[in-house]
Amino acid sequence: MVRGRLTAINERDVLPNDFAEDNARRLVDREFNLSYTDQLPAGNRLLAGEWIKGDAPQISMETGIAKTLKLKLGDTLTFEVAGESITAPITSLRKLDWGSMRVNFFVIMPPAQLSSLPQSWITSCYQAPSVGSLDFQLSQDYPNLTVVDVSASLGQIQDVLNKLSAALGLLFGLTLSAAILVLMAAMMATQDQRYRNAALLKAVGASRAVLASISRFELLVVDLISGVLAGLASGLAAWLLGRYVMEIEFNAFGQALMMGVLFGVAASLAAGYRSQKRIQSATAVECLRESY
Repeated sequence: MVRGRLTAINERDVLPNDFAEDNARRLVDREFNLSYTDQLPAGNRLLAGEWIKGDAPQISMETGIAKTLKLKLGDTLTFEVAGESITAPITSLRKLDWGSMRVNFFVIMPPAQLSSLPQSWITSCYQAPSVGSLDFQLSQDYPNLTVVDVSASLGQIQDVLNKLSAALGLLFGLTLSAAILVLMAAMMATQDQRYRNAALLKAVGASRAVLASISRFELLVVDLISGVLAGLASGLAAWLLGRYVMEIEFNAFGQALMMGVLFGVAASLAAGYRSQKRIQSATAVECLRESY
């Protein structure tokens, strides 16, 4: 790991005030953690450009930070490292797996550019609860070693996620209840028309089994339409929230669509089952009387 400050983009000096976003300002206002390697690190996926080849000046940049700083392939960056300027073009963009708990770097260059500069070494490891004193022993044996325990931070993050999940579950329950009430209101609004149709079918000799089949088919069509629309709407909302608010990818459109259909079927059956039963058991005269 080599510490360097971004000083210029395309030979133009860079200052925090050049950017409108707070995140971009913070990135420019602090030092970057640079690294060097000629092998694509595990958990990194090349999205654009070509991976590092040879010793020529070149930069492989993480796609998220490139988007934040509005950088693209071919842009030339200048970093100041220990009083020395390092200039190289962006030749590739990478996607990182931040959930892997591996050490990741925004900027990677060839070894020939950074290997001779002041640097430190960093890694990540899993410490089992049964060896809880290992970090203390390492600090005692190697005084210049800095050990950071992230388990407490992960515990806090998990606690926040659990509370968020509970809140979303409550919101889901309220939304589902509201959907059932809306469906019941919609069916009640068209109940008169159903009674008239049932009276006509009963008058021409339709049996209860025929009316039940028609009722199930109607509810199924309503289920599928409402479920598909709900799944598409929820998937789109989750994608927009993930991309533009939380900056994460959402790839569960299939699951959202399936859950929308399943819950749409359940909600529609719950809303229409009772009224359809009343129509099936009533006589033609009673259906006509209920329709007026």
